[in-house]
Amino acid sequence: MQAGRFLLVLAAGGLLAGVSHAYDFPMRPLTANALTKNSLTMSGAVAGWVSCVPDPIDEWDPLTCEIWVHDANGSGPAQAITDNAVEDECVAIHGRDVVFRRGIGAGQVVLRDLDAGETVLSAAGVDSVFYACPLISATRVVWLRGGQVVVHDRVADTARVVGSNASYPHLDGDYVVWQEGEEDASEVWLLDASSPESTPQRLTDDAVPDERPTVTAVRGLAGTYPVVSWTTYAGGSSRILAWSGSTTTITPVAGRSHYFPQVTSYATGFFLYEQAAIAWEATGPLALLYCTQCNGDPANVLGLPASDPFLAGSPYTALEAISGGWMVFQRIFPHPVSQFDIAFFEIDGAVVTPITDDAELDGTAVLGFRSVPPVGPVVVWRRSGETGSQIFHAPEPAAAPLVALLALGACRARRARSARA
Repeated sequence: MQAGRFLLVLAAGGLLAGVSHAYDFPMRPLTANALTKNSLTMSGAVAGWVSCVPDPIDEWDPLTCEIWVHDANGSGPAQAITDNAVEDECVAIHGRDVVFRRGIGAGQVVLRDLDAGETVLSAAGVDSVFYACPLISATRVVWLRGGQVVVHDRVADTARVVGSNASYPHLDGDYVVWQEGEEDASEVWLLDASSPESTPQRLTDDAVPDERPTVTAVRGLAGTYPVVSWTTYAGGSSRILAWSGSTTTITPVAGRSHYFPQVTSYATGFFLYEQAAIAWEATGPLALLYCTQCNGDPANVLGLPASDPFLAGSPYTALEAISGGWMVFQRIFPHPVSQFDIAFFEIDGAVVTPITDDAELDGTAVLGFRSVPPVGPVVVWRRSGETGSQIFHAPEPAAAPLVALLALGACRARRARSARA
């Protein structure tokens, strides 16, 4: 039997960067009876997903697939922002701008401003593979067409086409990365799209696979610069590499395999400058690892606190999302009865906060934050079940006024970065 999918969203108040907190993540229903597919995304307080009517043969009827959003800054319910007889899918969000792929012709890239209306950015086609979905960050929208990377400038209303045989694009601000080629021929490329004269830069050139790059824009003392991370394979195992002007090996080849990094930038305390954090998975129990000083020194590769009661019994852990100084991860007990739970982790302070701890199957989480009091992290994920689907939302918990005021300063720094990203 095909499992249904639940989508849950939670919020917690009282964010203060650089200080650990005891967050609270209660839940309440948001909508009911929704079958969610592929895309699940979040930017700031806005979460988005695709909801379809179930079909007994094909799992869902594609002509019923619509884009849904929920704004955790408000108190209103989730709402569908499309309602038509074509397939809308592959949603991505930046601020209050939503992009998605519409199944008309070879595929359209559609932009929906939640405070205005809908615009078709391109009707020239979007590749149908899952990693070709449109992405958005500030003034840039990126998608794949014919195995090439299309970089659309919303301000100039122009587009550049770069690369060939490309896959797994990712962007943050003006920086775009992608994988080009397959297997041993796969390499990582970077484009700084801030200038129309810039050309793609090849970051790897070797005879091993370099895959799934991710990028973040870091605001440092000398200006904004990119940090890129990806997985490479050698000697029968995989490792994590990082690039910021030069390439650094974060993890050794021997011992364990390391894969699928995610990278973010965040400000610690009330400092105006940012640093990068990279998180990834490795083989074996308690295998979610991360670094904030990613200089290749093994002593700077950190893990979840094994002494935390939520991690008792050495479960498997999987990285779901990292944003700012926060992570959401999945705790997995495969035997004797499978159990999949979600927890929140604050890098500063190394604090684990369980979100679920039950017999449900929870996973595929994304992470955002409320920018109005009570300021705090927001988590959205899917819950799988055999009998149906439902979407949940957390009630806004009470926050101490002083904590909320202090937190607002840190949050404004995050919002300022989001406006640039």
